[in-house]
Amino acid sequence: MNYLLRRYSKLALITCALAGTSAVGQAACNSPKNWLETPGTDTKVFIGYKQEQKPGFGALNVGTSPVDYPYPDPLPREMLDTEGAGKLSKDETSDVSYYEPDGKGNWRVCRVEQWWSAGVGQKSLRDELKPVTARYVASNPVLKKLGPESVALFATLYFYDSKGRIIRLEQGEFQKNKEKASIKICREYDKEDNLTLLLNPKNSQRCQANPPDVRDEWIRYRYGKHDGKLVQLLEEWNRGSASGKWGKDFELFRTGTGPDAVFGAAKARIGKGVTVIYGTNAGKLDNNAANTVLDSFGKVGAAAYWFIKPPIPLDVLDKPDLLYQYERRRQTYIDGPRVRLLELFKPNEHRSRHRYYLVGTYVMRHEQFDSNGRVTRVVTLDDWRQPRPGPKPDINDKLLTDDGLSIKTHQIYHRVYDFDSQGKPRLVAVSWDRATRNPLKKTSALSADLVYGTPSGKELWKSEEEFCKHFDFSPEAAQVFPDVVNGEEPEQI
Repeated sequence: MNYLLRRYSKLALITCALAGTSAVGQAACNSPKNWLETPGTDTKVFIGYKQEQKPGFGALNVGTSPVDYPYPDPLPREMLDTEGAGKLSKDETSDVSYYEPDGKGNWRVCRVEQWWSAGVGQKSLRDELKPVTARYVASNPVLKKLGPESVALFATLYFYDSKGRIIRLEQGEFQKNKEKASIKICREYDKEDNLTLLLNPKNSQRCQANPPDVRDEWIRYRYGKHDGKLVQLLEEWNRGSASGKWGKDFELFRTGTGPDAVFGAAKARIGKGVTVIYGTNAGKLDNNAANTVLDSFGKVGAAAYWFIKPPIPLDVLDKPDLLYQYERRRQTYIDGPRVRLLELFKPNEHRSRHRYYLVGTYVMRHEQFDSNGRVTRVVTLDDWRQPRPGPKPDINDKLLTDDGLSIKTHQIYHRVYDFDSQGKPRLVAVSWDRATRNPLKKTSALSADLVYGTPSGKELWKSEEEFCKHFDFSPEAAQVFPDVVNGEEPEQI
């Protein structure tokens, strides 16, 4: 940041490096070396008062901190004449707020302390806090009016950069007065005041790190411009732990500012790298005239990619064409989230050998292809038809007829069609309910006594397992879920 690149005197440089502030005013409020040091006499103190700021200002965690307003609201003018006139609450924790000059003719908050008045809080803790509170008050005359029975609990310190933007929040505990203040939040901005980093350095206790420590929790942002308008390119949320384990949620990644840029969201984990990309227009080479499914508005819906064999480098988010190098499962929604099309692509291939359609969690259709992308078999449940095929479908569902089916008095469930070299389908197998069909009621396949055999009614397979194995069909869509077959749980989105 620019304010860190300026040349200061040695003392000012130390102050800025440790406190991240301009040398004017800030040092008088908070010492960069000792948070317990009493604020200077050129600050204003307001007892029993905490200013309402914009939502999230002063929040001590990443999840509730604001992302769009770096400057504090100045002290209201009407408060200037009330300095030192307030008092602590007799019933609950009270605030004592400190203000420093902001260099623009106003006063900004620089420190907020929490206090208990006489009778508030646990006696054992109050007794423990009295000695340190007494030492603190001795050098801060304005607080002597609070009386010897009042005790201080916490102090939250606000640090600003040379432009007056909030860049760090620290918190000191009077109960742990020999320990350093804990850094709670760090912020970085670009030249136009857009937030670029929101960091909770819970493990590293370091603000200035490029890149930030993966053991910490932080959100990183990146922006660009298109036709003079701001375009967000990145929102990366890292959740770390002291052990070094981390996970990332990319709420947004975008490869450029123009309308043709690849965009989406993603998740990543330690040891696995990127696990899933979703809500994305990536993978255009995997599209073809048959699997490019249009939604009810005539548009191609966003897809999701799961990677089967980790680790997958984070580079795939900056260079999406890299995803073709890895085995991947693609999910495309058809008419909303109810119907899903699932395909599995091998590394450097753009045709899936198996294409499954699921309604909810149930497989309703399985299409099989040879190495040239020619359809060889279709298995349907309840004669399910693709509701919105691509502009040039591989399969004309009108050709999937019941020619040769002679089981007219039983409910049919599975239909298996094999295709000849000319692409003509033929019904070769079915499953049916052993009981005679009730024309007024449909029986679920889950509760039916299924028979597996030929369209003429001859039973050939004694179980669902035999039937599925013979036709390379899986009710669990196993061919597109090799990770699940191997005991891996896919990342949730």
